[in-house]
Amino acid sequence: MFAMVVTPSIRARRCKLTSEDLSMRNAILVLVLVSLFPTTGDGAMKSQSVELQLVIQNFHRDGKLSVRIEGAAGESLRFWKESNSWGAASWRVIVVRQGELKFFYQNPEQVFTRNFPSYTEHSGAATFDLDVNQSTWLTASSRPFDFRPGDIVVALYDVRPSPEAQKFHVWAGSLAAHKVFSED
Repeated sequence: MFAMVVTPSIRARRCKLTSEDLSMRNAILVLVLVSLFPTTGDGAMKSQSVELQLVIQNFHRDGKLSVRIEGAAGESLRFWKESNSWGAASWRVIVVRQGELKFFYQNPEQVFTRNFPSYTEHSGAATFDLDVNQSTWLTASSRPFDFRPGDIVVALYDVRPSPEAQKFHVWAGSLAAHKVFSED
């Protein structure tokens, strides 16, 4: 990656950015993006369209985390199952570790033997268990991945609006939450 640097005595020159410059730039970018979401005091972020919250509940050192989507008590919530193209590849996890970004996402290139819009229905809240070390998750970093104390973990849930979501009243939109990993 190159950047243009302009100085009064030299019109323009190219300078190579170091990996440290890129890591810090990426970390700042993630934090700026996360700060764009309206948050509650605990790092949970609300959806703009529906009063839902995504909360990171638990971490496990071995790359597993448990997240919860919460709505109003007793409110019926519908989410696509991950076993069809409407619900697959909706989760992303970003880890900021010592100024470096590690990005994990579910493989969007899955094959479904029988693909039809199916969903799960929950009353008030739904819990999802994510494991970034599963083969359905992709990343550029080496495997296996483990969370370490001080890691900033961002969980993103993004479901595209579709005619099927509207027809079956399945939630669509984007939610995000962040939390610092500790082994308390």
